[in-house]
Amino acid sequence: CTDFFGRSDAQSYRKFMKRGIAWFGGTAGQLVLASCFALYLELIAIRWLASELRVFGFLKNIPLIVSFFGLGLGILAERPRISLKRSLPYLLFLVSFMLALAAGSPLGLVPIPDFEDFWGWQSSVGGGVGGMPWAARVGSLGLYALVVGFYLVLLFGLFFAVGELMRERLHAFSRALAAYRFDLIGSIGGVLLFTGLSLLRSPPAVWIAVAFVLMVCVFPRRLFAAAFGVATVLVVLIGTQGVFWSPYYRIEIMAPSGGGKGTVYLDVNHVYFQQMANLSPDFLAAHPDS
Repeated sequence: CTDFFGRSDAQSYRKFMKRGIAWFGGTAGQLVLASCFALYLELIAIRWLASELRVFGFLKNIPLIVSFFGLGLGILAERPRISLKRSLPYLLFLVSFMLALAAGSPLGLVPIPDFEDFWGWQSSVGGGVGGMPWAARVGSLGLYALVVGFYLVLLFGLFFAVGELMRERLHAFSRALAAYRFDLIGSIGGVLLFTGLSLLRSPPAVWIAVAFVLMVCVFPRRLFAAAFGVATVLVVLIGTQGVFWSPYYRIEIMAPSGGGKGTVYLDVNHVYFQQMANLSPDFLAAHPDS
């Protein structure tokens, strides 16, 4: 800065940066960061759940409703019997771990219990439960309710904790309209932040890393949150390796189980999309039995 702007401008630049850091550490800046963190985390939940658990591809509005319900209740609850604010790093780690676990396990393929009057596009393994006995159908419905309920409870707990953080920052303002203004600024910032990361085709490990950076800025125990952030990113990296992320979808390219040469399957959000085969003359001449 000194070489480029000159000594006086470099000093002005340093003052500007110090004032900016001080502002984000103040009442207004902390509310902006907390609101940004809340909306950014909500978009992660909506997209990642639908990508890793196929049933949530049909239930995209439910995580949205549960997130807002947890957030609103956390803000409204003055003296909750169970405070989750201090457990926020644990909860974000647990949600991320369970989503990374679903990526490579049967959890991601839990069927939608389809009956005679309902059919979902590849909603279950093996073509659905429509032809099963009633006892098996009831079991499928129970499994569906258990998995969906478990992830929604985790989601509610996470956003209740975020709501508690926001409540403290909202109460720091004497005028509600001023607090609402900074709340809106932060919320729009969170939406734009996740939109930008999606356009850059970033994977969930990057989403979670940015989430923990925001958390460190608003969480009282910053070193503790940072340590949990590193552990969470490592878990997500391991659980989502070998997968491509477009601005909209989780994309996986796989070889067929029979080991067919020159053929691959394209899987989108755990749903079969298309099969691609190499039909070029050179390939077919080299592999006549393919």
